[in-house]
Amino acid sequence: IAAGTWEHPDVIAARDAEAARQQMPLDAPLRVLVMDPSPSSRSHVAVGMRQLGVDVDGVGTLEQASDVLSMRHYDLVIVDPQQPDGCGLEMMRRFKRATGSNVPVVVLSARSGIPDLLRSAMLGCSGYLVKPLSMSALHGTVRRILLRTAGRRQRGAIGPMALADDDRVPAAGQPGLVWRM
Repeated sequence: IAAGTWEHPDVIAARDAEAARQQMPLDAPLRVLVMDPSPSSRSHVAVGMRQLGVDVDGVGTLEQASDVLSMRHYDLVIVDPQQPDGCGLEMMRRFKRATGSNVPVVVLSARSGIPDLLRSAMLGCSGYLVKPLSMSALHGTVRRILLRTAGRRQRGAIGPMALADDDRVPAAGQPGLVWRM
């Protein structure tokens, strides 16, 4: 694209999605669980995941999340902390402790204050996305986390992710806030 040439955002998003899809691990189908009480947020994330070729399931309550987590393996969980029946982050912390799961968790929230970011980091989250969510932030975060966890699996480094493995410095001042990994 020549400097100064305008492109429609959908064209840019489609090009970014194709580039991201080409970089995803292909050895096994990847699966993401989206825990968000908003059907429109779940749908938006599902579109982004399908653009990456990732299977996605969506639930609107912690009870539903508990049911599907007991039945299926997920490579990533995207969670809005504010669920109608409790805190999504606390539920994931309890699930990981009880099962020994090392599934990465990314927060998807309308809140972007420092206390919210710190709480998520302290609970071991791998990323933080802010609503309204841009597809490029979603694709970049998911690709980075799934590539990292796929690399650990290939090297035989299965086990809980240690906080020391992550560089949890927030990329501030932009929509779709994410942790740099």
